[in-house]
Amino acid sequence: MPVRSEAIANIKARVMRTVRLGPQIEAPFKLSERFLRRHINERLRMAVLIADIAESTRLSLELPSKILATIIQVFSQEMALLVIGHGGYVLKYVGDAVLSFFPAEYNPTAACTTAVKCAVSMMSIVNDALNPALTEMGYPSIYTKIGIDFGQNLIMIYGNSNEESYVDIIGPAVSMASKITSIAGARQLIVGQDAYAMLEQDMQSRFVEFSVNTYRWGFIDPVTRDPYKLYLYSPY
Repeated sequence: MPVRSEAIANIKARVMRTVRLGPQIEAPFKLSERFLRRHINERLRMAVLIADIAESTRLSLELPSKILATIIQVFSQEMALLVIGHGGYVLKYVGDAVLSFFPAEYNPTAACTTAVKCAVSMMSIVNDALNPALTEMGYPSIYTKIGIDFGQNLIMIYGNSNEESYVDIIGPAVSMASKITSIAGARQLIVGQDAYAMLEQDMQSRFVEFSVNTYRWGFIDPVTRDPYKLYLYSPY
């Protein structure tokens, strides 16, 4: 999970090019579309990872539009590259959030553990590459917050063409990952109990149960009827 120094230097250089010249890659949705179109109307198990810029509402109110757009472009580009580098798929960008998934049909433990490793790399890259590059060029620092959950989701198509109609994912893992991300704070990685249960034991040991007030988190496990537990990444 630690990102090597040469990789940090390369990412920092790419971020600076992005600030000066615009995005350096095409939006990587075609890879996920090809995968999803092979599974239309099927239910697939997957780990869902959502990475968001913390306090983005405040940034949108304080920053000029051009600076805000550049920051979002940098963030989405680098988070997407990390997802792809970890074998995942980028489903879409939602504002300043990157929604991605890691298929888990054959090995749920590997999918969930890889998603967490990707998320840890994301936080490291933001801290060690994005922010140094941004501040060097006169931009403000940013922080990410990340939510992950695991479950079965339905691959939906909106239209009558399997090749061209819009395709999306709906289901509990997507919904829960989104809700988890919404309550996470800056520099926090939180996973739901279904994702936590699938993690390798060594990875589980890096999490602690996350306490949150019921008015912020009142979701119930549909099987046990107990509160749905959350776990905060805390490796130290």
